[in-house]
Amino acid sequence: MNPTPQGKIDNLEDLLRYARKFERDAALRYSELADQMEVFNNPELANLFRKMAVIEQMHVDDVSALCGELGVEEEDIAKTRWVGLEASEAPDYSEIHYQALPAHMIRLAMGFEQKNAEFYANLAKGTSNDKVREAAKRLQAEEEMHLRELETWLKRYPESDPDWDYDMDPPMELE
Repeated sequence: MNPTPQGKIDNLEDLLRYARKFERDAALRYSELADQMEVFNNPELANLFRKMAVIEQMHVDDVSALCGELGVEEEDIAKTRWVGLEASEAPDYSEIHYQALPAHMIRLAMGFEQKNAEFYANLAKGTSNDKVREAAKRLQAEEEMHLRELETWLKRYPESDPDWDYDMDPPMELE
């Protein structure tokens, strides 16, 4: 389950802050992962992560557009009150193998999109606030659309060999 701001989302402003923060953190994380894959001389994965960073930034813009549509001011969204919030839209560094292939990362990203869709679905079911319910359903639909896009991407990449991660001289640690 994803962490929530101060344990509960009970108004539209908090929901949109939460969504925007997650998308923004994901864009940053994918950009950092792209840099790391360049260090590991994995240009194919670096390019995929750069593409993911751009897409996550577009998702930030989508949340901003939703804010405008729902009458929530951007400056309200900029306020943060998060306790222990981590990006759940992008993998943690510990989840990445330096020789990973795009298909591995796409599957991992699909898991994040699925978890977030479920989070928003559960939020929509559990809230008594109609505005939060409507926005959560829209965010759920966005996450499900992202999941379908990733499923399409996955078809472009072949399955990996069983020994894809073998390296006779592995690095000692991440930089």
